[in-house]
Amino acid sequence: MKRGREIVGIVGKRKPDSVCKTSQRFDRMVNKKNKVKGNKDIGLSVTSRNKEVNLAQSETNQAMTNEQLIEQLTSANPDAVVKQGSQYPEITVAHDKLHAFMQNIKSDSSLAFDYLVCETGVDYPEFIQVVYHLESTSHRHFMVVKANTENRETATLDTVSDIWPTAEFHECEIYDLLGIRFNNHPNLRRYFLDDTWGHPLRKDFHDDIHVVER
Repeated sequence: MKRGREIVGIVGKRKPDSVCKTSQRFDRMVNKKNKVKGNKDIGLSVTSRNKEVNLAQSETNQAMTNEQLIEQLTSANPDAVVKQGSQYPEITVAHDKLHAFMQNIKSDSSLAFDYLVCETGVDYPEFIQVVYHLESTSHRHFMVVKANTENRETATLDTVSDIWPTAEFHECEIYDLLGIRFNNHPNLRRYFLDDTWGHPLRKDFHDDIHVVER
């Protein structure tokens, strides 16, 4: 009996402590639940906000129609030749205005031509033309820019590799095959042929050493 009372007494002495610990555990559980609930609410709030932002961006980042692009390009560049090409709007820019024009169509948020799809050269009797196909990855519209060298003998244009880094490689290929020198290019060099060759994609190219005509 005495022993029983001692046990009861021990339990009795520890009971308030146990109740306190139980209460603390309960408080922690409640706080944790509230915290998790709060985080979920915050998460839902952030998700909802992101959806609103994405929706707003998708509404803003609409592709211009070809007609809208032509209208904007014509008004901003009255000296340039702007027309509808076979697929995309085309603009021919003076060689001395090329670099500034290219910077503008990339930085202008309504145009945002951030992707140079390709850069090619075309040989004409009095000049060599470089053609740039451009895309806006945010607006999903396209355009073509053309620029002519002053002549064929000393054919030069400004590089656009500082605007679109991929142009560095395109321009080396154009230099190798057509002989256009790009001003301010970081490493203009031949990719395929050595210096004993001329520029084989020129229409007046003739080589008695490397090319055998039958």
